Amino acid sequence: MGKRLKVILLLAGVATVCAGLAACQSLTVQENYENQGYVVSVNFDPSGGKFLGRDGVTITDMFKPSDYAVDEDGNVSIKVSDPLDPDRPSSGDGITLARGGYSLLGWYQGREVVKNENGDPVDDSGHVLYQKEDGSYYYLDEKGIEVTTTPSYTYSEPWNFEEDRLIYEMPETGEPEEKMSVTLYAGWVADFEFDYFYEENGEWVKYGSTTFSWANYASEENSDLNTIWMPDWLDGAMNYTYTYSSASLNFDFPSREGYTFSAAYTDENRTQQIEGSTNHTGSVDYEHCIPIDRVQNIYVDFLEGTRYRIDKVSQLTKAENVNPAGYYEILADLDFKDAIWPSGFESGSFTGRFESSAGNTFTISNLTVTHSGSSTNGGIFGEIAGGAVVQNINFQNVTFDIASAGRVNNANFGLFAGYISEDASVANINITDAEMRIGSITLGSNYSINLVANGDRTGVTCEPVVLAFYGQDMTSVNLGYRYTVVFTLDENDDPIAPNVEVDENGNLQFEFVASFVYAEQAEYIINYQEANNNE
Repeated sequence: MGKRLKVILLLAGVATVCAGLAACQSLTVQENYENQGYVVSVNFDPSGGKFLGRDGVTITDMFKPSDYAVDEDGNVSIKVSDPLDPDRPSSGDGITLARGGYSLLGWYQGREVVKNENGDPVDDSGHVLYQKEDGSYYYLDEKGIEVTTTPSYTYSEPWNFEEDRLIYEMPETGEPEEKMSVTLYAGWVADFEFDYFYEENGEWVKYGSTTFSWANYASEENSDLNTIWMPDWLDGAMNYTYTYSSASLNFDFPSREGYTFSAAYTDENRTQQIEGSTNHTGSVDYEHCIPIDRVQNIYVDFLEGTRYRIDKVSQLTKAENVNPAGYYEILADLDFKDAIWPSGFESGSFTGRFESSAGNTFTISNLTVTHSGSSTNGGIFGEIAGGAVVQNINFQNVTFDIASAGRVNNANFGLFAGYISEDASVANINITDAEMRIGSITLGSNYSINLVANGDRTGVTCEPVVLAFYGQDMTSVNLGYRYTVVFTLDENDDPIAPNVEVDENGNLQFEFVASFVYAEQAEYIINYQEANNNE
């Protein structure tokens, strides 16, 4: 045994790893060992995999029959070592073998290329293959470009390294003469997978895949790695991610942009709904290295829109849940006393849906919305765009504060919305105890400020709005408050009435000053009841 181990050690380090053209030199070394009686060779063919992470590498073990005992039948029994066995004396840091998208099932003595009905070789994807003079295969892509690939194989006669032996018939002279060469082929199993489909115009359309490595799939310690979990509601949004219990890996159920998961089935007729999770039921035929039911289909129903179900303020203010195109279903009254309304709603263009759950009208209370910046729209909603739906919501004790606004043109501000498109659907919106506050603003041309909303206010009912001008605190430079709106000053130069007009539709008219007015008064308040609040 000591001599055989020595031979393996020598050959693994010098002659048994052959890569590309450099193999010529290795063959010379191999021939030298053959001349010394090492006439039995075992070649390990990676079958499309890569030894040591390199293309074109093969491994050969060589044996000298005369180093083994001859049995009563005149034969020598030789045990072959797994090339990937970490205990091989020749391995050094270990020999690796890998193939992307595949798991090594075992080693086989027989291998045949799979052919289609026309007798053409094919790969695992069904591409018709062509063979080059060096034995490699390729197919032509849609542009006619050669793509090197590995054929699909069927295997036979699996090799068991613990039980199987090479049998060499020793001549009566006791000296080996005939060469014996055996090739063992790596048998690969492509990753198992789930394919996902949604229905469109009566046809099921594939939109995603989840793959599982068989090496993990078949491992008892990774027993849940062949499992997929259905999306479920988490913190107001549909959660598509699950963390496996047996590994620090995440599973992500394939989603669709602009849609929300509803249900999933294992059959296209929707008779077998998946509840919670489902396991892949595929298996392998070890005898022939063939996967069985490798691909399984999941049929998924979606609802239009990225949807959110809100019953807590924290769910609505969560950054990941702020989506100007989202579909929001409000499930309870929401008190914003200690929370900030999302800026994505305040200054953005809302194109989704925002409504109480069916049959309800819930209340959003104690809401302060602050506008500060150069965006051209501002309100609880900056703009409610065409196609959007906002309905069945009460707003109570609401303040919209235009704290600052730079010199922008075509700006639109309103307590409920800066602008409501006539193509939007706004209904049963009731606002009570409302206040609009105006701080330090300097607007450009064509601005419009309305106490409720610019555009189509149909469907919005608003109780009296308190309008307050409070300027900007300039005490840091001992100037008191600075106003950018024309005020009438009394004998003490204190503002007593801003030069502001509010028409019957709630539109504000005022004039900006060329030079600033400073005073010690923080705000000036006007109580206003919109005359035509139902129009």
